[in-house]
Amino acid sequence: MNFWNNKVTTVAGITSNKAASITMQINGDEATIGVSDPTQENNGTIELSLPYTGGDMIESDANVEVLQKTPFIKLAVRTAGLAGQTSKITLKVLEPEKCEIIGFSEEFNQIKTDPGTKFTDLQLPKTVDVYDNAGGTHTLDILWERGDYQKDVLGTYDLTGQLVLPEGLYNTAGFAAFIQVQVGDECTPVMDNVYVQGGSDSDKNFGGSAYLIVKYDAGAQNYTRKSLMKFSLELVPESAQAVYLAFELTGTPSADFTSADIYQVENDWEGAVVTFNSFPARIGINPVSSFTKAMTSGNLIQKLDVTEAVNRAKINGETEISFEISIPTKATNNYVGIHSSRTVAEGAVKPSLVWESDYEAEKVIKKNLSFVIDLASNINAEDYSNVDEKVLARLVEDAKRVLQDPDAEMEEIHEMERRLTQELVKYRRM
Repeated sequence: MNFWNNKVTTVAGITSNKAASITMQINGDEATIGVSDPTQENNGTIELSLPYTGGDMIESDANVEVLQKTPFIKLAVRTAGLAGQTSKITLKVLEPEKCEIIGFSEEFNQIKTDPGTKFTDLQLPKTVDVYDNAGGTHTLDILWERGDYQKDVLGTYDLTGQLVLPEGLYNTAGFAAFIQVQVGDECTPVMDNVYVQGGSDSDKNFGGSAYLIVKYDAGAQNYTRKSLMKFSLELVPESAQAVYLAFELTGTPSADFTSADIYQVENDWEGAVVTFNSFPARIGINPVSSFTKAMTSGNLIQKLDVTEAVNRAKINGETEISFEISIPTKATNNYVGIHSSRTVAEGAVKPSLVWESDYEAEKVIKKNLSFVIDLASNINAEDYSNVDEKVLARLVEDAKRVLQDPDAEMEEIHEMERRLTQELVKYRRM
């Protein structure tokens, strides 16, 4: 069986955390497992979970390790330097005594929500499918925990959900559901990106490359290269105070590199067909931004202010914006590389537009509600007439819930103050 993605995936009871090709042969109480890296790019390990207990090793390649024997077997296979070669292990296996969760059939995609969305209003998944060590699947309810979620603070939050287990299903390994929630759109990824090359390659397309090249050597024209990036403006909010073009260099610029310029260009190009000779025209004669060698010495990730260009495009009714990246002056060794959206480098920053928003959270004041709750809680019914103790107790509990709710809004707080105060004014001291 094949696992094609570098994420935790379960197929037929076997779970892998990385791309992998796996074979498993069962012969009585022995299992022989073969594992290889089909990408030939994994310089770390592949971790596997098998739907059995046991795990006593009979024979094994030196790069295979048994990490866990119960409640299911877990293996680690070191793949660095193997160039896709298969690693094998033979071990003892036993049928499980208990029905245990060994993995999820899916991972949840990140969800986005508007600033101000209460935790209880988040559109979180209600269930998740899991595999057990007997080859079965179960659909389980999820109880999501709030964690550090703040509705008025833009950013990304990692939420954890506890699994609700039916009778007879166990979760000894402590599996939990996870999801990322992004409050507010703080970035939009590049739609299209490509580099072009001059000289004898002026009519050649270089779409599909994992990197972008910018170069202006003093030699032959065919060494000259420029790059293009295109972004959607539909997610950039009107409240954005500043917008930046962000990308990561593939390494330190060459010896003679001094700077590169960013120009806004027309949107009439496609990465799959554009060439040096069909390069889009610039909009304006001046660059909208630039970066220097000094700016790259401390950090390969560049964040360049393109606010003016983005605002001008939005005012003109544009839904997209394109940028050219080029080097203004010739030099002998004048080159810089940029990770494209197709980069295979793990953790590399892909081109994107990022912004800062002027969203202002509502100022929430609970001091007065707290005072009214204290006042109501200290009412002695024997000292007043017209006191309905059940109604008062219910209102105090409701008010305490609002007071303790981190998502409570001023409208709710004022309403609770009004209801509780309205009840208190009915009482007359005897």
